[in-house]
Amino acid sequence: MIKEIPCVAIFSGGEGKRIRDSEILPKPFIDINGKPLVRRVSDQLLKLSSFPRLVLLTCSSNYNALQFIGDSFSGVHFSICEESKMAGKLSAMKFFFDKYPDIDLCLFANADTLFLDQNALCAAFNNINQISDSPCVFLANPDKTRSDYKEVIFEINGKTFALQNSGVFVASRNWTYESYHNAYRSKGLALDDILFDTSSSDFVFVDSDILDVGTPQRVKMARELIDDNY
Repeated sequence: MIKEIPCVAIFSGGEGKRIRDSEILPKPFIDINGKPLVRRVSDQLLKLSSFPRLVLLTCSSNYNALQFIGDSFSGVHFSICEESKMAGKLSAMKFFFDKYPDIDLCLFANADTLFLDQNALCAAFNNINQISDSPCVFLANPDKTRSDYKEVIFEINGKTFALQNSGVFVASRNWTYESYHNAYRSKGLALDDILFDTSSSDFVFVDSDILDVGTPQRVKMARELIDDNY
């Protein structure tokens, strides 16, 4: 098991345009049975290891995160890393590493994606012995009810497997800066284009379904499935 990751950072800058008509709060802070969605996500991740820090990556041009946090993270050592303008996840990662020069490695995650099997997530994390210079990307079971997600295709022994992006990955400062300057700024590649290049990333499989809480229907599902006993 890897123990040297000093921080969890959660992409929390999105407003949630697809749920705007049904929810009042920005997507990371919609209520899921008494806790904001982003707290439900962080609770899952903080069970993986004794991470010293939790950071929410936000954007002031979308909303003021402090307005919605309140006591949602009582008992958790957290801070906010707030960009003034939304410029994509890779830009948010660079901004994060610029702000925290003492952090060289971080576990990143989306604020709207929940694993439906916490034990499977823990097992996958505990099976990672070390992190190389390449990012380590967590993949999950494909969601057969959806077609709007990024598939990662593998061919093993002549058989093709399509797995789903879980939104969770480990990346280093050096990889982030290199990708930002060489792939993002020079070639216009998005983070997913770089992460899911199977020749340059390491992958770990989480034998779990995931729930992307991005539509009114999936918000309803989250409220039916997720509580403090989950």
